[in-house]
Amino acid sequence: MKIRKKSIDPLADKYVLAAKKKNIDLTWDMHEDNLPHCGFGELGLCCTKCWQGPCRIDPFENNAKYGSCGRDGLTIATENLAVQLLSGLAPVNYVVEDWTLNKEYRELNNWLNGGMNLERTVLLNKLNTLLKKSFDKLDLKEDQQDISAKFEPGKKKVVLSGLISANTLKQLKKRNDISLYSLLNEYYYPGVKPITNYGSQEFILMTNFPDLLLVGSGCGKPALKNLAKKYEIPFVYENDFSEEMIDSIESDEMSELDNLDFQFSTDYETGLKQAKKIALVAGCNNIRNSQDYKLFKVTEHLLQSGYTVLTSGCAAMGLNKYFSASDPIYYLGSCFTTPTFKKVANHYGVDKEVVAIFPELSQMKAMTQAVYLSLQGINTYVLSKALVPPFAEFKEMLNQENKNLKIKSEGYSLEQITGILK
Repeated sequence: MKIRKKSIDPLADKYVLAAKKKNIDLTWDMHEDNLPHCGFGELGLCCTKCWQGPCRIDPFENNAKYGSCGRDGLTIATENLAVQLLSGLAPVNYVVEDWTLNKEYRELNNWLNGGMNLERTVLLNKLNTLLKKSFDKLDLKEDQQDISAKFEPGKKKVVLSGLISANTLKQLKKRNDISLYSLLNEYYYPGVKPITNYGSQEFILMTNFPDLLLVGSGCGKPALKNLAKKYEIPFVYENDFSEEMIDSIESDEMSELDNLDFQFSTDYETGLKQAKKIALVAGCNNIRNSQDYKLFKVTEHLLQSGYTVLTSGCAAMGLNKYFSASDPIYYLGSCFTTPTFKKVANHYGVDKEVVAIFPELSQMKAMTQAVYLSLQGINTYVLSKALVPPFAEFKEMLNQENKNLKIKSEGYSLEQITGILK
């Protein structure tokens, strides 16, 4: 690994160097092994829908203008974006369990199966409509979002990653010999305390904090499997889990991690009533950036510009490291709770400037949330580089379908976002 500033996370310097000394590859190493990235892929102009390719379209139109089947670059980019957003919508589709919406979800996927697809604008319109209806159906209770569980010495520490079923949670909560934690602030589990944000999850394994890592579908990095093996932390997918596994493990009696002390208030009513401007800071970490840097700098600028800030998901766990309870920052909830900002904006944001910002977005689930909030009329900024072409026609099409989504192929710089939000 090239030793340079990978993160502003206080844990990072210690554990990045520790990994280097032990010849352990972290995701930063894997990222650097993949550089430079494919230029066609970065512009959303490569297609692997069939085995006649993969095809790639020349963004300068000097060579291939069409794939082998006749798709042009704008069609490929639109379909690639649709596939990504549908994959990000999957957790919502799974939780909502609405037959009509599930049918629409399957029909759109079927159109994206490689044949003669819908027209670009029709596809985007249907996709945006499905996103809006799906999130509108999601039943989320804002009043259940406290991070309240305390560290309990002597108990076995079971760390959850991803979506864990209600039945498994019920089994685990019956036991008196374990403490439950959620690796990421991805889904809300009553009484279960999240530990960190997306970019820092490897460090949690390197501290040997978990006595067992229990994994469901979600944002856990696949690199964790190798780390769990190296640090001798039992790792199991939920489908393979049995309570006997807990009986076979022992607690290492480790002391509490500093970042388990969450300090933001959930009581945002008074703060938002008095606020002149309101901002949501949400999303993941993106390894293209120094971890947490954009997250920190954007929030710092928002506070200096007079915004009252709400935060959710991995962004909330990140900001908790750098800001205090005295700052006008309030906790909205888990990543899955992010769409409830729509209700907050409608209730407290009348005649006020309201924005949603995703400084380090990397996962498609968070991208669907950004799209949803923008469809609700909230100016929503995605600062991460997006896999979309820089064609004027494509930008115009996105703007016509959703004028409140601020996304660019090259991303937004801190200087640009500072100028926009003045």
